[in-house]
Amino acid sequence: MARKSTSKQGMGQFFTVDPRVQQLMVSLVQHTSGRAVEPSAGAGHLARTLLENRPGLDLCCVELDSSLPWD
Repeated sequence: MARKSTSKQGMGQFFTVDPRVQQLMVSLVQHTSGRAVEPSAGAGHLARTLLENRPGLDLCCVELDSSLPWD
């Protein structure tokens, strides 16, 4: 039986703390209004940058790992 990974990358968690990566990802978002979901928000780094650059979005952030602090 395979052991379940509990590491951050083993759980599919990758953090976008680099502002250059955040800006690149935001540049790919074509919508400037309406509803959007950040399905693995982590500590909110990407969500914050997205809202700063797309203030018309109604962003719903979801994070299942309760050990992460929300910035």
